[in-house]
Amino acid sequence: MEPIHKSQLMDDLLAQMPGELPPPDLALRVCQAVRLHHRRTRQARLVLSAFLALSGLWLALPAFSGWLQAVWMPKSALPLAMDWLAAGLAGVEVLLTTAAAALSQSASIFTSLGTPAIAGMIALAISALLALDLLVPRREF
Repeated sequence: MEPIHKSQLMDDLLAQMPGELPPPDLALRVCQAVRLHHRRTRQARLVLSAFLALSGLWLALPAFSGWLQAVWMPKSALPLAMDWLAAGLAGVEVLLTTAAAALSQSASIFTSLGTPAIAGMIALAISALLALDLLVPRREF
């Protein structure tokens, strides 16, 4: 008995396959499936972004409520602009001192926050990144 070569075996298998042509609307169906998948993915990201934003606010706002009430908001931006101008005219030393004080204050605020507030801030950040990803234009097929 003669050994059968792989190429001959493949030729025999190919000859036994039915000779059906692909459907004429195959490309259209594939494009529609890709669009549907893209639309569903976009909707899922939008829902996830909204959920993370709401849960982040729910977790972070209780920790920030007292701090937000203590913040003084001027009725006019003129005093704030004058303070910035005075700090800029005072020189680099005053700016460095102000920056160091702002950094120490932000560090104390961050350490005083609890774990839920930090988790809320992380959820808000991820939500913002997902929302930004939704704004990036994609090539539609």
